[in-house]
Amino acid sequence: MRGNHETCNRAGQGWWRFLDPRPPARGQDCNAAADDAIGDVSEPYAVPIGAATKVLVFDSASAGNAPIPRDGALYATYRAQMQRAFAIGPPSATIFAVHHPPLAFAANPRRPDAPFPGNAGLLAVLDSLHGHAYFPPEVQAVLSGHNHLFEMVAFASDHPAQFVSGNGGDDVDDPFPVPFPPGLVPAPGTRMREIVGTNRFGFLVMERDGAAWTLRALDVDGAPLTTCRLESRQARCTPIRAPWLVPSS
Repeated sequence: MRGNHETCNRAGQGWWRFLDPRPPARGQDCNAAADDAIGDVSEPYAVPIGAATKVLVFDSASAGNAPIPRDGALYATYRAQMQRAFAIGPPSATIFAVHHPPLAFAANPRRPDAPFPGNAGLLAVLDSLHGHAYFPPEVQAVLSGHNHLFEMVAFASDHPAQFVSGNGGDDVDDPFPVPFPPGLVPAPGTRMREIVGTNRFGFLVMERDGAAWTLRALDVDGAPLTTCRLESRQARCTPIRAPWLVPSS
C-alpha cells in the first residue's frame, strides 16, 4: 500500500514507475513539483480473491498523523474516494488495505504509557460516512503498516479486526507498555477485546481457509511469532514467542 514514504517529495517517482499497478499518467507521475497535488493521491481499487472476497486498496500517502481540516481539498478528495471505494463491486467479504492504520495504536516515545490512537485524518473521513462504525459491514479486517511493529487489535464492539504488519524493516518502534493501559481505545465508539503485538522484526503471511483466514506472524528466520484466526470480523491470536503483549478485556 502506498504510504507517507511514497509521496511525491520522497519516493513518489519510484512508486509510480515500479509499484503502482496502473499505467503511468502525465501529471500523476511526480516528475514535476507543480503536479504534486495530483501525484500525491490515486484512486482506490479492488483485487478480487475468488468470487466472494476482495482486497480494497486505498492510497493514504498524504494522510499524515494529524487531523485533516474538514474544509480542505484533501478531506474532500479522501471522502469522495472512500465513497467510491466502498461502492466497488457487489458487497462481499472485504479486507481494507491502507498504509495508515485507523484502528490501531502507535508507540508514544514521550509517554510510553499512553500510546497514540488510530489515524485521526482517516477516522474523521470514515466517521463522516459511517459514523462510529467507521466501515460498512462487509469489511472484515483492516490491513496496514506505518507503525513499526506487528499488532492485532480485536474488538468486542462491531468493528473489523485491525492488523498492522510494519516490522519488516527500518527501526522498530518502542514496545507497548505491559500491562496495556486500561480504558484506551484506538477510535471513539470502539470497545477493545484484545491487543496482541510485538516489536520483533518479521513479516506476515495470510492464507485463506474457506470463509476464514489464518495469519502467521514470523520472525526474520521464518520462525513463528504468533498465529491468528480471522473469521467474520473476529480475530484471535495465539502468541508463541516473547516478548508479546496480550491484554484481554
